[in-house]
Amino acid sequence: MSGRALILLLIGVISVAVLTFGNIYQTTIRSSSHVNRYYFSQASMNIAQTGRELALRHMKTIGSANWHSLNGIKKDANVFGGKVEYEFSEVNFDGETCVKVLSRGIMGVSGDQDTSISIAFVRFPPPPSGLVSKVKAAVGTATNVGTNGNLLIDGKDHDKLGNPKAGTGTFAVWSLNNVSIGNSVSIGGTTYANPGDETGTDFQAVDKGNFNAGLVQKNQVAPFPDDPDSVFSFPKGTLKDIAITNGTYYTNPALITYPLNGVTYVELAPGNTWTSADIHGSGVLVIHNSTTTATAKINKGGGNKADGNRFTGLVIADNIDLFHAEVIGAVIELTKDLGHQTLGNGNGFIKYSREALSEAEKAVNPSANIQDLIKARWDGKYSIHKAIP
Repeated sequence: MSGRALILLLIGVISVAVLTFGNIYQTTIRSSSHVNRYYFSQASMNIAQTGRELALRHMKTIGSANWHSLNGIKKDANVFGGKVEYEFSEVNFDGETCVKVLSRGIMGVSGDQDTSISIAFVRFPPPPSGLVSKVKAAVGTATNVGTNGNLLIDGKDHDKLGNPKAGTGTFAVWSLNNVSIGNSVSIGGTTYANPGDETGTDFQAVDKGNFNAGLVQKNQVAPFPDDPDSVFSFPKGTLKDIAITNGTYYTNPALITYPLNGVTYVELAPGNTWTSADIHGSGVLVIHNSTTTATAKINKGGGNKADGNRFTGLVIADNIDLFHAEVIGAVIELTKDLGHQTLGNGNGFIKYSREALSEAEKAVNPSANIQDLIKARWDGKYSIHKAIP
């Protein structure tokens, strides 16, 4: 090979090498840029979500009564090597007045910067349903009811542990129909000299023949709820929807998870009975179906036994046939004109409690917690957020 040809060959090899290494370099630069963009994108998304959570936690801290004051407020902070900016505004979303939280996460420097946003809409909680004022007695019933055994029904006020509180109780039993009290059943409660009085006169629980007759209100004509939702003045289906959302709706009592908590809704087939019903837990317990024929035999435990079956809150049932448990709060029986029903034929108690009913109302209207975030968004993607821990 001549010297000239060799020189041309070397020039060609060098040119190919330069092009190859140039391409490798450009590919490396592009890969590095892709990695940086991906990192900045993920980091800015995380920062935006962090800002949203900071804003929501602030809302939880100040309470819903102060959310209106947040309108127009803007905050920022340096986090995770980037910057977060979040702001509050009051808007109409899907027909409801909400607080809109918009959070921007910024990562990187000018020219190589990524920004993500996260948005949450938080409904203003509904006003309290006034549950305490709507519960007429420790036991409210629409049908003829009889009480037997060693049952205690005490309309005096109690704390949620069952300890008595003076002067703020109610009737023991209130019914649209007749009420018969067995000889060994103890009845207590509170009467008031005038409607609207803040305090009344307490009567200790004593057995038949000795209790104040005014504590058992029978053959009443005042309005009485037709279904569980009307107890709270809610649209029909609200309590069931809450239970479905929280995973506490059951058609088979054998699948119930204990202790009961929040709103527990047991829907039995028409005419079916939940036998040996275990109701221990708290909140609102509904035993109901569309024909108002769901029956519960609450004959397990009670009476301060070792296997005590205690529920703290409000029990709403179509029909209760037997009762050997312990309820601190109140019981409402919905079924009308079933004939004579027996409520209790053994040990157990029902103690009225304003505190327990107020706690039960929070399970339905959780205004103290932010549990109704409608929608959050970042980078065009949507996700549902239900609660703040």
